[in-house]
Amino acid sequence: NWERLGEPERALASYESALLLDSDSPLAHLNLAVVLVRLGRPDQVDVHLDRAGQLRKDPSARNRLAVAYRAAGRANRAEAISGKVED
Repeated sequence: NWERLGEPERALASYESALLLDSDSPLAHLNLAVVLVRLGRPDQVDVHLDRAGQLRKDPSARNRLAVAYRAAGRANRAEAISGKVED
């Protein structure tokens, strides 16, 4: 994906497009939140992390969500989701 290729702006556009197709996609919200954190836009992250919270049943997604919360400066929320999170 664009994020792995070092193209965070393209990744951002891709996830935004995905949300236009399915605004309830927890995975698209989670990935968008991660990209926003990496782009230094934490003020836009909360709404997407909250929507992505639906993924908590999947351990891998739950870990990614917790890491994103921690990166956004919300360590307490990260710990509440999954306990100790390995970065």
